[in-house]
Amino acid sequence: MQRVYVDANVVIYSIGREHPLRQPCAAFLELAAYSGTCFTSSEVLQEILNVLCRRGQIEAARRALRRFDETINSRIEPVTREDVLRAAEFDLPPALQARDRVHLAVMERLEVTRIVTTDSDFDAAPGVQRLDPLTLSSWRDSVFAAEA
Repeated sequence: MQRVYVDANVVIYSIGREHPLRQPCAAFLELAAYSGTCFTSSEVLQEILNVLCRRGQIEAARRALRRFDETINSRIEPVTREDVLRAAEFDLPPALQARDRVHLAVMERLEVTRIVTTDSDFDAAPGVQRLDPLTLSSWRDSVFAAEA
């Protein structure tokens, strides 16, 4: 089964206020807790911390980070110097911000082509398939089927 990279917004929506993305993101993370196919990077953890601290929600950040770490069984890749340098080299649309580029560099290093994210800007990344939590039912088996 091919691994998938999990973006920060999935975690943030899953714990946030009522929103159309809250339930699909939470449902994905429930499935991910029993999967060996999902991973992320330290940059995603930093992004979760940054967003929630900026909102004044440090305790929520602590809980979210602990739970996410447990959910993906500590499958958290480091971000290397080479990843950041590679991220700067990508010829991508400006909508893909620095963090997005770092995610793509980590994915490239690890030969991962699928990302679970609500961020449609990733649709512009060549060779990358975005798995939108809103359409979980259409791609769930491609990520989790072999483990069921």
